[in-house]
Order: sequence, then C-alpha cells, then structure tokens
Amino acid sequence: MHDTFIFQFLFVSAVLIVCLPQESIAVPGCIRICAGSVYDPVCGVNGRTYSNECHARCEYVPVRCRGSCPCGGCVCTAEYDPVCGIDGRTYSNPCSARCSGIYSYRPGECSNGKRY
Repeated sequence: MHDTFIFQFLFVSAVLIVCLPQESIAVPGCIRICAGSVYDPVCGVNGRTYSNECHARCEYVPVRCRGSCPCGGCVCTAEYDPVCGIDGRTYSNPCSARCSGIYSYRPGECSNGKRY
C-alpha cells in the first residue's frame, strides 16, 4: 500500500513538472490528463479561449482572465497612440487592441485604412 502511494505521488509530480512550466511548446499527451476536466473557460494571454485552466497550462499559456475571450471590464484612456493589429485593423491605442482580443500589434496605423 505504501509503495502504491509513493508511485502515485511520483507520477502526479512528474505530470505537474511536465505540464506546468511556462514555455512556448505544448506538451504531448498533456491534454489527455485534462480530458475529464470540467468546462470552465479561461482566456489566455494569447487571446484564445481554452475550455479550462488545465488546457491552457498544457499549451504553456498563462491565463489572462476567467471566462471566454476577450476579457471583459476593459477600461482604456482616450489617448490616441495608434497600433496596427495582427488582424489588419488600426486601434486607437494598445489597450483598445488588447480589449478587442488582439495581443499582437505594431506601432502606428495600418496601411489598409481599416479602423476599429
């Protein structure tokens, strides 16, 4: 019985070590560990909604907020400091881009004239 407990402890510890580091590459097989998890959506810092925190961690994505993306409750200033989002739209400032779920952008307006 004692050996079984030690084995289970070591197995769970190994899974946590493999699945929880904050890196950029997903862990093969980690999603299977989350398969029985409850649906409790979270929004990752990459703007993608995950079915729960376990799935986000398996892909090494820190959680930005609970619930689906984009995260609610954004309050931004009216300062005009335009950024061009990866979606090709110009946002009035970085905060408004992030509140729209756009986390990858460059300084300045987009050349296509689309505004958001």
